[in-house]
Amino acid sequence: MKEAISIFFFIFWAIMAFFFYKIPVCLGTQGPTITVIVSSEIRPYKEALGGLKSSLTFPIQEYNYRSNPKLVEHVLKSESSDFVVAIGPEAAKAARASSPLPPHKKLYLMVLDPKSLLKQQKICGVDLRIPVERQLDAISKRFPPPVRIGILYNALENQKIIDEFVKKAEWFNATVTGIQVNTPKDCPGALIKNRKNIDILLFIPDTIVIKEALVQYLIKESIFRGIAVVGYNHFFIENGAVMSLSIDYEEVGKLGANLLKQIWDGGKCSLLPPPFKLEWNQRAWDTVRQRR
Repeated sequence: MKEAISIFFFIFWAIMAFFFYKIPVCLGTQGPTITVIVSSEIRPYKEALGGLKSSLTFPIQEYNYRSNPKLVEHVLKSESSDFVVAIGPEAAKAARASSPLPPHKKLYLMVLDPKSLLKQQKICGVDLRIPVERQLDAISKRFPPPVRIGILYNALENQKIIDEFVKKAEWFNATVTGIQVNTPKDCPGALIKNRKNIDILLFIPDTIVIKEALVQYLIKESIFRGIAVVGYNHFFIENGAVMSLSIDYEEVGKLGANLLKQIWDGGKCSLLPPPFKLEWNQRAWDTVRQRR
């Protein structure tokens, strides 16, 4: 009888030990917990979020920064997740300021020049700016020489980028003319003034040259004067641009998810360039060539 009781208690405690010690270990191997902060509900952010979620099987908590900034900041300060993923600049700044997680546990997506915005050198995520050399390479391969590029820009925001364009253009047998503007009203006159020095008007993200009506006007004016327009999303193609280097926002999310998994598995933190596709408008190109 005593022997039977001893066997019973042995089995009982063995089972208890399994539940108390084995199960937490198994749960711990399932993957990280992730908090995702989205700046707002605009379509590009939604597409990036969709790509992120489609590539992850880990638990995710989502918050919209614009709908309740105070709640988001509170969540970030009391953060218990393994990673924070910020989508958009507002979310990125909130994560940078409020989350106690180390830099390699914060991923930034859909942010233009995050190192500059966040004033931090070690950044994990996907940049929203296509590298200068990749833009020049794509342009030089599709347009006949001489490749003379003009870029409207605000110096306070993009002077370093323009300097990089000018310096690297010679690698691709091209020239770049930076056309500085201070207000949106300066853009039409600045384009006309430089029309004889350029064959291509390249748009880059810039807060001065961003309004849809202004962009549409500049595209029409360029076509009229035989200048090919190169943009950075499908909107430009729809409005008469010859070429666009269009960032795939869903792929940005997927790339961010893969980076997160690599870091979780012991890989290094890195800031990756955005995936993009080249769109070409043959009809617009034919029109531009007729105008030259």
